[in-house]
Amino acid sequence: MTLAFRSIASQSEDRANPTQEKVMGAYVESGTRQRQRDALLEELFGERGLPTGVGERLLRTADVALLFQVSERTVSEWARRGRVPWVRTPGGHRRYPAEQIRRLLSDGSERA
Repeated sequence: MTLAFRSIASQSEDRANPTQEKVMGAYVESGTRQRQRDALLEELFGERGLPTGVGERLLRTADVALLFQVSERTVSEWARRGRVPWVRTPGGHRRYPAEQIRRLLSDGSERA
């Protein structure tokens, strides 16, 4: 009975969101959906280019904490004090631009 339950659950999980594809165990935007988003961004911003943070990968607080080997609370405190760059999502959560976090990590490893 347990095997049948897992089978049904995994099938429904695979169909959970048709705009995403499962890649290496994680769901990512499908190619078509990403192309639609890129076309819309081009239409909205054209030659001026995208505002900072739009179109780039954003990390969660837990991801940044893992990279710097600190607690999530420390990362939130750094953000509040302006020590790490961040943006706020429409839902009110902090996200951290991946490229800028990568640069901070690189700068820190060069000084060590």
